[in-house]
Amino acid sequence: ILAKRLKPADIYDLQESDIMLDVCGQNKFKQFARGENLVIPLPLLRDNLQNLPKNKRLVVACINGYAAYLAYCTLRGGGFENVVLLNSPNIWQ
Repeated sequence: ILAKRLKPADIYDLQESDIMLDVCGQNKFKQFARGENLVIPLPLLRDNLQNLPKNKRLVVACINGYAAYLAYCTLRGGGFENVVLLNSPNIWQ
């Protein structure tokens, strides 16, 4: 975050055009999504990159944050530029 290589987002920053990407695979964030909500477990993410839009902001989330961080890195490495990591979801769960 300090080196500006990771873009965090707070739950209050979510927008209607965002796509909430739950990488835990348990659909725990549906109630927080203002836009579209997708559930793709982290182990299946690489195989589904072609199904994700690059023209919308992806908000990556999981319960403890670790899987979301790995998904964030996977998405950025896969050419997705408009990706943010949801801050501390376990605090407001």
